[in-house]
Amino acid sequence: MKQECVASKIGDKITLFCHASVDEPTNYKWTKGQSILNSSGDGVLNVTVSSLADFGIYTCQVTTSDDVKQYNITICQIRVLKEAATKGN
Repeated sequence: MKQECVASKIGDKITLFCHASVDEPTNYKWTKGQSILNSSGDGVLNVTVSSLADFGIYTCQVTTSDDVKQYNITICQIRVLKEAATKGN
């Protein structure tokens, strides 16, 4: 299972992509924990990071007639120091 981290902060809008290179019909299902977020044919999930609960591991499950695979993408929180953020003002 491949995993990567998308650095983000509250207020960000993120688009997660999941794609299988197959010529047969494919179903994509996005989950976070036990919650199903999106089941579609395109493998795209749009996330608006509105609270700390939106950070974490998102799983894309790809189902074909022959196989089921899962891929994890983690939305990680960027830590912004208040001092550094106010220096530009």
